[in-house]
Amino acid sequence: TIPSSRDVRGLDSNYDGDGSTILVTGGATGIGLEACKQLYAAGCRVLVSARSAEKARSAVDIITSEPGAGTAEPVVLDLANLQSVRACAATLVRTGTRLGAVVCNAGVAPDRAGNRVSALGAPRRTADGFEETVGVNHLGHFALVLALAPVLGPGTRVV
Repeated sequence: TIPSSRDVRGLDSNYDGDGSTILVTGGATGIGLEACKQLYAAGCRVLVSARSAEKARSAVDIITSEPGAGTAEPVVLDLANLQSVRACAATLVRTGTRLGAVVCNAGVAPDRAGNRVSALGAPRRTADGFEETVGVNHLGHFALVLALAPVLGPGTRVV
């Protein structure tokens, strides 16, 4: 048989996401969007993060356009800006959002020409002055998880 587009893949067949709140960074495109779709189908409350409200809202519309047992909510999070990271975490902590998992998916690739790591000049920098690849892929996620510590319980997974 050919699986439908809403078959839950990559999750244990007995996984029930009902009651789990999962934050996915980079949830607007690629693997992050696909992960959000699967978690939504499994019944999770999925916090779909993107660098802008428009991108996050668009991703939520895509995720919820097909049947699913969960919910999806847009979250603004720019990992290249530590002020945005702190603001996102502060909102989740202030609202008492208990997270079952944080999926640290977002990232940028050090495209030699596109990131100007070549004779073209210096590499791109984050708002805080870090080289973009290190700032987004590592430091942004590290700062996010640390700031979310108050809403991470004993069973919370950081992926």
